[in-house]
Amino acid sequence: MNGWLTSIILAVIMLITLPFRKSIADLMLSLVCIAIRRRDPEYYKKVKETLREPLSYLVSSGLLMAACHLMPPFSDKWQAFIIRVVQSIFTAVIFWFVYQLIFLLVVRYKAKKGAPLGVSAMTFLTSMLRASIVVLGFFVILSFWVSNLTGIIAGLGVGGLALSLAAQDTIGNFLGSVSILIDGTFSVGDFIETVDFSGTVEEIGVRTSKVRDFNG
Repeated sequence: MNGWLTSIILAVIMLITLPFRKSIADLMLSLVCIAIRRRDPEYYKKVKETLREPLSYLVSSGLLMAACHLMPPFSDKWQAFIIRVVQSIFTAVIFWFVYQLIFLLVVRYKAKKGAPLGVSAMTFLTSMLRASIVVLGFFVILSFWVSNLTGIIAGLGVGGLALSLAAQDTIGNFLGSVSILIDGTFSVGDFIETVDFSGTVEEIGVRTSKVRDFNG
């Protein structure tokens, strides 16, 4: 009975706080980020705008998660299903929070003077990192529903190996682009000159870079 009572109380608290979740998130951010708010009000504003939404849902889904795990056993099939759904929601919100947090760290990094990586490199690496988080989050959530996830990943690994062998040129271009961005060989806006052409760098992509010559 105590388990049911605790679960009901947590669920009721979650429902009551749901309309005020953004205000609760603002309060939590103001308490955690006191130093940032005093030292850099503009950056604190960006932190608040970026993390308010995922943090508000993180609090609500966390209460719901706790309520589900404290429920006494009542039906193996339905209880397992409910817990999986809530786990999936909670995990998705966590990865959403981390996804947004990376954006804030990049904003902070770009604001620093004398940073070793340029804007182009940071933008590229940020996109790669955020894509990795999305993929990782997908597989973590999938693990709640699929029992043989290791076998699926192994199968994807074999398929990925075959695909990589068939796309060696593309991978070579990709690694070349990464090398250019990290080493800072050139960046957007730079004038470059080679044996075949010369012009201003307009875009550095994954496979190719765009250079505008004097003729447009």
